[in-house]
Amino acid sequence: MKVDMRDAQELLVKAIRRREEASVANDFEKLRALEETPDDYLLKKAAWSLLFISAPIAFLILPLVIGLADKYLSAQASQILWFSAKSFMAVVLLSFLVSIYLTFKEKSSY
Repeated sequence: MKVDMRDAQELLVKAIRRREEASVANDFEKLRALEETPDDYLLKKAAWSLLFISAPIAFLILPLVIGLADKYLSAQASQILWFSAKSFMAVVLLSFLVSIYLTFKEKSSY
């Protein structure tokens, strides 16, 4: 099963657009503005929103919680948690790079 990147992007944008429409369902002016909003802008906005939520969790809260829980966990459980935290940090870093790419791609298309 081969998935085209365009198709995946369209599915993602449809999901983002549905979520945005549900959040402004009663405001017709915002719905009209949302209809005029380009797909690239919605994708960029969602990527940055995801980043601003996940980055503090990945780089501040998660290491602090694991560091405090280290005293009460076995060495093996601690290593598994740290590996999971570092993997999550890598995913957040990757989403940061994708957000930067989407931002500069949009600016260069004008």
